[in-house]
Amino acid sequence: GSGKTKLGTWLCKTAWARKFHQNSNINLIPPTIHMPPNVADSWDYETQMANFYPRLLPESYLSGNLKVVNSEEVEWGRKQSPIIMYDEAHHFYSSANRGKAARNHYADSVILLTATPIPKGVNDVESCIKLLGTENVDSEVVSGIRDLKKDLKFGTKEEKKEKLAKASRFLQSFTIRRTRNEINEFSDRYPVIYTENGRRLRYPDSEAKFYHIKQESDDENELETIENELQNIKGLALIASIIEKTENELDDKVSTVLKRRVGTKGLTDYNFWDKLIASQAAAIEYIDGTLEARKLFQITTDDRKPLSGVIKRLDEKEKPIINLELSDEEIEGMGYDFLLSDEKWAAAVIEEIETWRKISYHVKRISEKRDSIKANLLVDLYQDGKRVLAFSSDIISLHYFMKLLENRNVKLASKNGVNLVFDSTVEKSDAEDLFGVKTDHNA
Repeated sequence: GSGKTKLGTWLCKTAWARKFHQNSNINLIPPTIHMPPNVADSWDYETQMANFYPRLLPESYLSGNLKVVNSEEVEWGRKQSPIIMYDEAHHFYSSANRGKAARNHYADSVILLTATPIPKGVNDVESCIKLLGTENVDSEVVSGIRDLKKDLKFGTKEEKKEKLAKASRFLQSFTIRRTRNEINEFSDRYPVIYTENGRRLRYPDSEAKFYHIKQESDDENELETIENELQNIKGLALIASIIEKTENELDDKVSTVLKRRVGTKGLTDYNFWDKLIASQAAAIEYIDGTLEARKLFQITTDDRKPLSGVIKRLDEKEKPIINLELSDEEIEGMGYDFLLSDEKWAAAVIEEIETWRKISYHVKRISEKRDSIKANLLVDLYQDGKRVLAFSSDIISLHYFMKLLENRNVKLASKNGVNLVFDSTVEKSDAEDLFGVKTDHNA
């Protein structure tokens, strides 16, 4: 919401104009801008408003999933662009097809836009430099990052924290950062410029409030049982189908790589609790799939493509292939004997499925009170005159709470008489019309 697309549009246009001013022999091929598919329309709008017509290619083009007319001509033009810009640049760090294609060009200048330049640590700083082009970054920074990466595994917690801070300083040597506070300062300093249709453009002051939900004693017993059953979950569904080193792990021990790929229990536990905290419906969808959750909670408004639950994914999952130089004895010694044969894998999968079924049973025994309290809170906020945007990463939770709000004298965002959940099926303009554009910054 800080105007990154608008800023990127004018930055790219200005950079292109500067190249013309500095060198009359520059090729006339327009700049190329890559972006996530969900913001492609925003880029189309902003570039047209700026009377600027670069080549706009979503990241799915680089992944090979988007087919275009005259593909050879498009690819030639993309590689020959004098300027290439990447929106949400961290999407292009990977060593997979998208990342490799993103780095395959002859551009003189590269511009990266992102709010999360190093989401996963020091490796991302190196990936960012590769995408930007090592020739565009101070050689001392490049060598410093490489040395820091080798040394990061050693030292105390405080020493590792300082090393991450050092990596951040390296990153700052070739980045420009703009924060919300800085934007608010601009708005306060230039109120006329930052006013549109009588509405002051400024980030609102925020206040965090936490609402504690008291558990029923019976529910606490069910949750304790669920927690105990989760101890038996290995996280088999999240293990990669092929276990091998990536280009960023060439110097790592093979045993360390195996632990990374198979050590999925923590993430599995987190994913499950995250769903259950969101709603019962989300937890059931995670275990048994979307169709079962819709049926159990009588949800009729969710018409997304149904998701498979973890039980079905496990039932269909084959034993992972291990492309690492490890003996069976070493793998067994690490506690991963279920990876050694189809029979042992099948037995482990059957055991895990049975455990998930037990967990599903206890999730269904939890009362609706927790979710009802959340619905009541939304009603109270609405009746206090608040405009409420209820957010969840689990779309089915939003449909579930929309059902709980039926006949509660609450006005829900709707279009053509149909209540809306703002998922990927809803046009961005509808969301802006129904909620964003008319919201005063003091509301």
